Amino acid sequence: MKARWLSLVALTVGCGGGAEEAPTTQVEAMVVRTVDWNPAKADLGAVQAVADSGDTSYLFGGKGVTLMTGGAARAQIAGPTAWVGAAAIVGADGTGTWVVGVTEAGRVVRVRASSSLEDVGERWGIEKDVVKSVVAVDDTHVAFGVAGGFALSDGKKVTRYDGPKTGLLRGGRGKLGFVDGGKVRVVSLPAVTAVDWPLPTAIDVAIDARGILVTSSEGLFVERDGNLVQKLEGSFGPLTVAGDTTWTTTGGELVTSATTGFAKSTGAGVEGGAKFFGAPNGELWVVGTQVRRVSYGTQSAALADWQSTVQPIFAKVCSACHSPGGSAGLDLSSYAAWVRLRVQIEKQVVTDKSMPPKSAPFSDADRATVASWIARNR
Repeated sequence: MKARWLSLVALTVGCGGGAEEAPTTQVEAMVVRTVDWNPAKADLGAVQAVADSGDTSYLFGGKGVTLMTGGAARAQIAGPTAWVGAAAIVGADGTGTWVVGVTEAGRVVRVRASSSLEDVGERWGIEKDVVKSVVAVDDTHVAFGVAGGFALSDGKKVTRYDGPKTGLLRGGRGKLGFVDGGKVRVVSLPAVTAVDWPLPTAIDVAIDARGILVTSSEGLFVERDGNLVQKLEGSFGPLTVAGDTTWTTTGGELVTSATTGFAKSTGAGVEGGAKFFGAPNGELWVVGTQVRRVSYGTQSAALADWQSTVQPIFAKVCSACHSPGGSAGLDLSSYAAWVRLRVQIEKQVVTDKSMPPKSAPFSDADRATVASWIARNR
């Protein structure tokens, strides 16, 4: 379905309170754990954007788009080699999930059936625009940032609104946010009403489980009772929501905001200009000259144990047959699958030793690792 394209209209805007100072909030010490997301060292080219959907990560880079599942590259689709963003959004017909990337030229490209790329700008009537960003606002609405405004789709029609000159948007939990002209604007759906907060030093805005967060060159602010209240002092960078955790950076360190409070790393060494992409499980992709995936306080010890011990073996040995759609017909690419099938895995891998096939690069040490993991997770 091609959405109807309406003329530019003005938002109904109210005014929020100004920025207020508050005593600096206590900050926990953060221990950052690096996730070995590419143990097989697959060549992805220079990665520039990442989106996660289900158990699959879509990495947009110099080799086109690479699909990673269970730590293994299961598909690589040739296409554009320069990207500015990516997201998992509701489809143009209002159903299903589409994973899309935004090219440096401003085109919106969908990863179709894990095997091809499709320019889908015409589906929303934005094929003549230079798109700067795309965000999933909720299960129904998608917003596309263009220079000086944004296009908002509800699955039936698309409407243009005034917006930031940069075209850079943030969204989530039924709200859309951006920084523009010395103010922070947050648009609430489906009524499409907006509230402005004046903050000339604002850098970025995010909507997460805590509500509205804003970073600036003066501190990190949280919306409370219609006002932006300063919670942390310092100069903070872009914000990224990952599950129930929001990440930002200051002075090369990572900072998290969650319902449990704030935490800050020591020695994270985040390079200047790195881009952040959040994963649904709360982990963070840090995309710069290198690509890192890090975790803090968002996963159980059992899941972390599986990722550090079993997942590298899956990527090296099992992924060729046991990825989604693999020849074995049994998907073992996720932690949940290993937990659910651990009795069957123990019988075939540890007891009978009938799996994997003898031709597989599977060592006695690998078998012992799987056996130990099962023993810890009975």
